[in-house]
Amino acid sequence: MSIQSAKKEPVDLAEEIQRIDDLLRELEHGISELELRVSSEGDEALQQVEKLKSRLLSLANGIAQRKHPRIRTGGIVELTPGKGGDALDAQLEDLSEGGLRIHTGSQIASGEEYSVDIDLGDEGRLNAGVEILWTETTPEGTRAGGKFKALQTRNTDTLFDILTNLSVRASQRKTEFDPA
Repeated sequence: MSIQSAKKEPVDLAEEIQRIDDLLRELEHGISELELRVSSEGDEALQQVEKLKSRLLSLANGIAQRKHPRIRTGGIVELTPGKGGDALDAQLEDLSEGGLRIHTGSQIASGEEYSVDIDLGDEGRLNAGVEILWTETTPEGTRAGGKFKALQTRNTDTLFDILTNLSVRASQRKTEFDPA
């Protein structure tokens, strides 16, 4: 199976932080509204408030625990199962020093290890081992996040160069001036 998609443009880290801040404010607002309803609607509204509070804390903890900022980008990823088997194709969603997020039309599971070949077109190519940390089933297949395993110096240098180039290009686009 092959996933074909137009290459996504990298996103500036400041834009990502702003998007997350907006989501947090939206959740806080939702909690405030639900707390007002609790007095009139009882237990059901209280349960909704508790769910939103839990989601907000989970999101905040996830942000605080992130060691490496993600850079949204596109690319084709070929995953070869560590235990052997047929390679799977996936679409790269984002990349960081610590790992990646992908979307594939195939089913994969948390805890599985893969050898990945990431093709970023003009940005370069990276080969590495990845352990899948989480998965989410979507109508189109599986979205998954994984961490890089034991990167060799050559691959670490390649990853650093790729991330640097993606960041520089994103900041150049942000500072370009279009008078029209």
